[in-house]
Amino acid sequence: MKTEEKIRILFVDDDLFLAHIVSCALREADYDVHCQSSLSGIVACAREFNPHVIFLDVEVGNSNSMTIVPTLRLTVPDAMLYFVSSHTDGETISKGINLGVEGYLKKPFDTTEMIAYIQKYTPTVSGPQLLMIGNLSIDLNTQNLSYQGKFVRNMSRAEIRLLNMFATHPGQPLQKHEIIAQVWNDKESRSEQTLYNVLSELRKVIAIDPTVHLITTPKKGYQLILS
Repeated sequence: MKTEEKIRILFVDDDLFLAHIVSCALREADYDVHCQSSLSGIVACAREFNPHVIFLDVEVGNSNSMTIVPTLRLTVPDAMLYFVSSHTDGETISKGINLGVEGYLKKPFDTTEMIAYIQKYTPTVSGPQLLMIGNLSIDLNTQNLSYQGKFVRNMSRAEIRLLNMFATHPGQPLQKHEIIAQVWNDKESRSEQTLYNVLSELRKVIAIDPTVHLITTPKKGYQLILS
């Protein structure tokens, strides 16, 4: 197992030549890249690859990718999402921005511009920084979760933010509205359903440690209990 997790980039565009250029440039910059040429299976792909950043062409084949953004936000809620397109009219750009994406990259673009966006919104690996909860430890740089020193899986940034919030308020009930306000920023999908999805995944993960419990307290919220 590698000690450092590379930043994962999902690039979706039906222009295979452009996809080749982008993937070569990003791999040379030491990113983990996956290219997809259609919207078919894109949700399953995003769920499995769990990208940190998604670059999505506005028109992929005969499909308008703006329609898939809400589903992608629910599937990978902490991924940074950018549109890329040769459609530079104000109406199209406005629609994209109103969907809450982080940016709109106009074609043709230089790959150095793309890398600058990636670096702006993704963490810089500088050394191990651990979040400890019971017998669980999360490396905040690699996002790797370990139990008693053994690797379990890679965590999403939303999962880490939520765990960190619980860890700084042990035994204290946290209400839905305050969790959503602190875990997700204004540009990210921030609904109760998104919270429920992340909580469900967290409960599966921490079940490996019998000393850590994430419970629901009626009319009070959620709380982390360490035994």
